[in-house]
Amino acid sequence: MKIIESESTTIIEMRPLLTEDVFTVVNMLRKLSKGDLPKLMVSVDKMVNEKETGLKDYFDVGQLVINALYESLEKEFLAWLASIVNMSREKLMKTPIDTIPDLIETILESEKYKSFFLRVSKLYKMIPDKGKNTKKK
Repeated sequence: MKIIESESTTIIEMRPLLTEDVFTVVNMLRKLSKGDLPKLMVSVDKMVNEKETGLKDYFDVGQLVINALYESLEKEFLAWLASIVNMSREKLMKTPIDTIPDLIETILESEKYKSFFLRVSKLYKMIPDKGKNTKKK
């Protein structure tokens, strides 16, 4: 588990990211407007395919996903972040101002979590959209 410590000496324990988190983020991505999502996935694919993927590249992929989710699904995204630190969204919003940036930075930069958003991207592409039939009988 990762511990986040802010300047006000608040210590928040972060639970490990789980398979459930991958599905939660995939489901949030499915809710993005259909115009934004293809652009996001093309950017992720381009980043992964153009170069050897290093820690900075994982950070960039995660940053793209986080920005897209926050812009379109702020409440749902913050509820997911709160679940990672075993809090309600409301309680997370009352923590010191550096808590959420520290939490996001930990997810993006930690060696332990670096491939999380790449796994999200892969799963997103593997699972068909619920609203679409892949084959008609």
